[in-house]
Amino acid sequence: FVVGVVGAVAVGKSTTAHALAELLAAPPTGTARRGPAPRELVVEVVATDSFLLPNEQLDPLGGAMVKGYPQSYDWQSLQRFLSDATSGAPVLATPIYSHEVFDVVPGAQHVISTPDVLIIEGLNLLQGPPAAPIDLTAHLDHTVYLDAPPERMESWFVSRFLDTTRRDGASPDSFYSMFAGMDDDEVVSVARWTWNEINAPNLHQHIEPTRARADVVVHKAADHSIERIQHRR
Repeated sequence: FVVGVVGAVAVGKSTTAHALAELLAAPPTGTARRGPAPRELVVEVVATDSFLLPNEQLDPLGGAMVKGYPQSYDWQSLQRFLSDATSGAPVLATPIYSHEVFDVVPGAQHVISTPDVLIIEGLNLLQGPPAAPIDLTAHLDHTVYLDAPPERMESWFVSRFLDTTRRDGASPDSFYSMFAGMDDDEVVSVARWTWNEINAPNLHQHIEPTRARADVVVHKAADHSIERIQHRR
């Protein structure tokens, strides 16, 4: 069973996916049962970031300015992965994307046994032609779109960018090391530019239009709690 979790940058896809995985994997409680206890579900979480093109392939397309846009993914590899998962292949493998170095790790793979439930989260997972060459929704049994007002998501992104810079900027191998010498106001300025020039256009042009394809839309409050849930079908 494959669950897709979709939404903009910083809306909480990864956190939601892992929280959902914990809930699904937890043993059933509160119901009297006859016979042996049911087997606990094996649940795995995978991010579509693992299927981003390496920077050397992405640079001719616009580099960091289009990372996370539909054209920045290896759609054929992502389709093969989901096809293997839904067909019950005993072993699944994904490339490894490092957020620290902002690139795919050459030759590295994450290998897992096929789970009972696969949760895959990403920006453009519900995308289809013409923006993406492949429509992956046939491989998704249930989809969840995380939503919030754009200004709220921008605030979350800026806060995360500042926190990540302060945490990882001291490492010379980190992508965020280039911002380490800046004061907080300068880092916030870079974050707001990144949101307005890269993330917001991707949201409005590509991600938001796919919201209508989701089975469930979760509307989030400023503290990341759930305000409202829409079941679309």
